[in-house]
Amino acid sequence: MSQYFIAFFDINNILLVVWSYPLSYIELIGTVFGLIAVWLATRQKISSWLVGLINVSCFFWLFYQVQLYSGMFLQAFFFATNIYGWFVWRKQLAGNEAPTILSSTKRWSLLIITALLTVTVGLIVQKLPILYPLIFPKPASQPYYDAFIAIASVSGQIMLTRRISDNWFVWLVVNAISVLVFFRQGLYLLTIEYILFLLLSIKGIIDWRKTVLIRKTI
Repeated sequence: MSQYFIAFFDINNILLVVWSYPLSYIELIGTVFGLIAVWLATRQKISSWLVGLINVSCFFWLFYQVQLYSGMFLQAFFFATNIYGWFVWRKQLAGNEAPTILSSTKRWSLLIITALLTVTVGLIVQKLPILYPLIFPKPASQPYYDAFIAIASVSGQIMLTRRISDNWFVWLVVNAISVLVFFRQGLYLLTIEYILFLLLSIKGIIDWRKTVLIRKTI
């Protein structure tokens, strides 16, 4: 059973070929559920977190297979925060709480910390195939871009779980860079997905700002 499961979600298990692009089952399933989850999040629907569990599970295995190791570890973080986010949103929505916004000081602190961690994680990811060659047999692809996406996504995800409206500005940048990374990696369906994520992040900025009834900073 486990061998069949692994084989089904192998990136080389192709569902169909679209304009010469081999589309795997795992990429299609992860993409579809990812789009649904983000769309639900822009509408502040709590079901977004449950749908997202399927998305991140697929992408964890997908990123491992294409050597985007920072992205792979990021999906494990997303899995945990999807569960956490469901509980937080359930409480906040039940109390009819409006989203909040960050202070200017916290925004600058977030920018500096993200830059420092990107360099650090990029260096670590580069060394994974040397330190653990059996687990990571191939060198990391685009380690610093991959690291930035991972670090910034952690910030965006934490803010999203706490319903801080600034999260959509973070996702705007993350999605723009992800488009470049996935296109270079030859993951064209993911490239299209992240273009749609980019548009959804703009929608999130607009829609969430409308719901900040009391614009308090934290």
